[in-house]
Amino acid sequence: MSIVIDDLDLIKRVQDGILEEIRNISYINIIDRRNIVELEIPGSQGNVIQDMGFDAIKVEIFGEIIGQNARTSIESLRDKYESNKPVSFSSDITSIAEIINVIIEYLYIEEVAGSPFRYKYYISLREYIEEKS
Repeated sequence: MSIVIDDLDLIKRVQDGILEEIRNISYINIIDRRNIVELEIPGSQGNVIQDMGFDAIKVEIFGEIIGQNARTSIESLRDKYESNKPVSFSSDITSIAEIINVIIEYLYIEEVAGSPFRYKYYISLREYIEEKS
């Protein structure tokens, strides 16, 4: 499994003799909805169903970053959130594989007490779809 936000791989193990960093994901929730409308036709026996497309896909991720370089990765994630700009996105999960760019809507970071260099995070992503002019 792979999920990459901009240049930050959320699932990774960096080891060069000593363990420098582990990034993992413990929970993913994917929210996507199609907008289906049922139109009643007066005087008709049936109705017409129309597909009005879909809303932007939302992805919620709970993860953890551990290791000596964890603070740098967390700060990188925070910088991406604070920029409030679309960032590139890639994943090999089938239902979100077609997403190219995302906006980070919400980010929560928690430093785990008693464990140095260990951070838990929750991130909410929304698919970024450019407006066509």
